[in-house]
Amino acid sequence: TFGLPDRLRLDNGSPWGSTGAGGLTGLSVKWLKLGIALEFITPASPQENGRHERMHGTLKADTLNPPAATPAEQQRRFDAFRQSYNEQRPHEALGQETPASHYQPSPRPYPRRVEAAVDEDDGIEVRRVRSSGEIKWRGGRVFIGEAFIGEPLALSETETGDHRVRFMSVDLGLIDRRTGKFRRFGPPRPKQTNTHTPNAGSQSVNHVPGP
Repeated sequence: TFGLPDRLRLDNGSPWGSTGAGGLTGLSVKWLKLGIALEFITPASPQENGRHERMHGTLKADTLNPPAATPAEQQRRFDAFRQSYNEQRPHEALGQETPASHYQPSPRPYPRRVEAAVDEDDGIEVRRVRSSGEIKWRGGRVFIGEAFIGEPLALSETETGDHRVRFMSVDLGLIDRRTGKFRRFGPPRPKQTNTHTPNAGSQSVNHVPGP
């Protein structure tokens, strides 16, 4: 109904971010495979996502103070809030217009099959991550991360003789030439991670999605 977004703006906590390789989780790996750009805010900086935090504050004030007596009644409150927030309440950031008057569904359909793209240029070696989170490498096994189980990774030799490990366009770390161990890179914060953003200049609207 809504189509795939071009990008998602995220904080660094679970389930979207982690302290593992590339700062990714199983969920954010799936988003990257769908061609969704991940835009992580600086850690411990909720003000960088101020509009979304403000929406949550308004939601809580309007629907949870106090909570409804039953789940069904609480859901009715949420439904009424969604209609009011999207279709009736003017928003200062939108020139006193409603989010619904600006919102357009994405033309990007959900694909029937999703595969991670892997570079196959000269010098690239591809390894698929096993159920243990490891890859087979030089007669042994190297742990990369459980977020990448089943996914292909591209490995390329650097000038120092180490091997860079990459998932799609995200550099995950290096396999040390001397120890054979993986040294993961820190999460790529706060810059955008990956990917396909055909409408990068389009306006962002804080729209509360329906069920």
